[in-house]
Amino acid sequence: MSRVLLLCPDRLGTHMAGTAARFLEMARDLSRRHEVILASPAVVPGLDLGGAGAASLEDPGLADVADRSDAVLAQGYILRKLSWLGRCETPLVVDLYDPAPLENLELLRTEENEQRRQEQHETCLGFFIEQLLFGDFFLACHDRARDFWLGMLVALGRVTPDVHRQDPALRNLIDLLPTGVPQEPPRNDHGAAPQGHPAFNEGSRVLLWGGGIWDWLDAETPIRVVARLGEERPEVQLLFLGTDHPNPDVPSMSAAARARDLARDLGVLDRSVHFSAWTAYEDRQAFLTRSDLGLSLAGDHLEARFAWRSRLVDYLQCRLPAIVTDNDGLGEMMVAEGAALGVPPGDEAALRKAVLSMLDDESRISEMKQQSSKLAEKLSWRKVLEPLERFISAPRITRPRDQPMRYVDYLKDFLPHSRFHSKTLSRVRRVLDEEGPGGLVDRLVSRIGTRDRDGAPD
Repeated sequence: MSRVLLLCPDRLGTHMAGTAARFLEMARDLSRRHEVILASPAVVPGLDLGGAGAASLEDPGLADVADRSDAVLAQGYILRKLSWLGRCETPLVVDLYDPAPLENLELLRTEENEQRRQEQHETCLGFFIEQLLFGDFFLACHDRARDFWLGMLVALGRVTPDVHRQDPALRNLIDLLPTGVPQEPPRNDHGAAPQGHPAFNEGSRVLLWGGGIWDWLDAETPIRVVARLGEERPEVQLLFLGTDHPNPDVPSMSAAARARDLARDLGVLDRSVHFSAWTAYEDRQAFLTRSDLGLSLAGDHLEARFAWRSRLVDYLQCRLPAIVTDNDGLGEMMVAEGAALGVPPGDEAALRKAVLSMLDDESRISEMKQQSSKLAEKLSWRKVLEPLERFISAPRITRPRDQPMRYVDYLKDFLPHSRFHSKTLSRVRRVLDEEGPGGLVDRLVSRIGTRDRDGAPD
């Protein structure tokens, strides 16, 4: 049994989005075989963590927990928030589930100020460069995403001839960990059952958008389709099971407001198109198991190619047939395995045709449910966690902590707004390269002594 510390960047609680749910389910499954501590910005008391323990990212003793662990797994801004991670001797696993630099490009499309656009882009990119420089083992959600991150690792000097010679496939450096499907069968008998919801009238056929309306997703095309089906198929209802992010620290995205405005303009708001507040994590299956089709639609852009949609994991667990834009990792897999029907991004006619063909073909729906069950088994948490468990059973340091980071100084040339654009940091790296850690300490001591003699303020 290994001891693992999971550092989740999002809040854990009754209402959670994809990242928090990923860490929760990972902790639940890992704790069946390992000693697990799950730390996050906030944890609701009484939340079922399985056999895992809970901690706060603000806990001053968290660094000691990390030191006593066999491995630490972190994601997102955690390295910037917990500066001691860069000095921690415990092997660091970096979870690259979220292609945030690419999501950020979509978010910044509506930012009119050029300087803010560039600064926010460089800040986000800087977060991930730090992770790629500091990590010992990396996890991506699917092969195409792994190739994306592997290219960045090569550019940052993490793939050396010695590393490649020992492991030509580089699976010891970066492997896969998609968000898995819980082994427990779906339940529809707990939480807020949807019978009283206006979308679930007698005879209604519900299209479920099972998550948030983010700027990189396409919520407007299904609204137009349902609006134009109004007279022909009035029983068709579209339900958005959440709009804004459940974490209040995450600002609202413009796509949610645009979707609601469109539904209002088309005269279908609260008639055949419904927007629900974010549904509690333990209640969502009541909606998923009573809907007819799941939707997951995105535009034709970079984020989609490297994403792994958590809502699709929910569809698989609940055996909900889906219509997807088949340009993301899990969407492509579901289409290939017969668990979903793929449509081109932004193609209203194709989506309309897909909705009608599936609602009118019960045999096809039945077949998709069977294929969803098979794919859910392939993607069970127990199976997808195998690469991580191999690492934590034999954890290793792949970036020696006593060596300076290479390939960093040149970053200031194309990231002038990031923390890498620092003359002080450049000098520190140069001294480390030329004189080693001892030389750096000697220079710092000498500098402090000079300031004290000159009467510099404390």
